[in-house]
Amino acid sequence: MASNQKQLDSHANNLANTATTAYKRQTSFVHAMASTRRGSQGEQLKVETRVDYSQGDIKETGNPLDIALDGDGFFAVEGPSGEVYTRNGQFQVDNEGVLETLDGFPVAWENLSGAIDTAGTPIIVNAEGVVRQNERELGRLKLMNFTDHQQLQSVDGGYFERPLELEETAHTAILRQGSLEGSNVSPIEEMIAMIGVQRRFSGASNVLSMINETYRRLTRLQ
Repeated sequence: MASNQKQLDSHANNLANTATTAYKRQTSFVHAMASTRRGSQGEQLKVETRVDYSQGDIKETGNPLDIALDGDGFFAVEGPSGEVYTRNGQFQVDNEGVLETLDGFPVAWENLSGAIDTAGTPIIVNAEGVVRQNERELGRLKLMNFTDHQQLQSVDGGYFERPLELEETAHTAILRQGSLEGSNVSPIEEMIAMIGVQRRFSGASNVLSMINETYRRLTRLQ
């Protein structure tokens, strides 16, 4: 029942983020593993939650500060405790000309020659991440990719942290300015999966009730 509850939580969270920009759905698996407790035998069930990093649909917004990633890779962002990574390219520019996320985290650059002119023409971002404004090149956005995405650690706000041992690899992402990547959640698939988990949960609950009733009868007989 605890395993089913964990799976229900994953499906409910996916459904709640159907419209969240660049959200990556979570999937839960239940598998058996050998018991590690002293004196115990057999197996115990473990629930493992994985993130599905498959591409979401890309939708045009017309906003020059919206940038979608088409392919493998992440934007690097300067978080409160160090560099974090995100697929959400919904950016804004603060009063000092700093490109940042909607949470106020500065976007990292490979190189940067100056701030964005808030009174200038809209920025132009090419497929490689080079940013230009007023016929001047400002720099290139920093993109990252890693050998094993499942080792990334999810943090609040749709960001990911990288363990020190996780190695980098070349990204394949092409930047699409004026567009955003949507969630990769299929509401219909999530609902079907949720119904199946609810049935298993209900079945386990009924079995548990039967066992409890059997114990109560045995207790009365004694």
